[in-house]
Amino acid sequence: KATEMYEMLMERKPEFPVPYYNYAMVKLAKGDKEGAIDLLKQALTYRFTYIAGVSEDQVRTRLELLETEE
Repeated sequence: KATEMYEMLMERKPEFPVPYYNYAMVKLAKGDKEGAIDLLKQALTYRFTYIAGVSEDQVRTRLELLETEE
């Protein structure tokens, strides 16, 4: 169900990082590492705020971990 929800949300092209990060975590849980990496990179193109549920550092750290794992 989460996948369907985020697919619909991504069609709307949100302009903030949180949905991209969350959808990346869904993709990662389903085994789609490359899809998760792409979404994390996309999240980094948007402005982070203090009220967001995720920080830029969290996104960068997760991305670095995924890119360096085998």
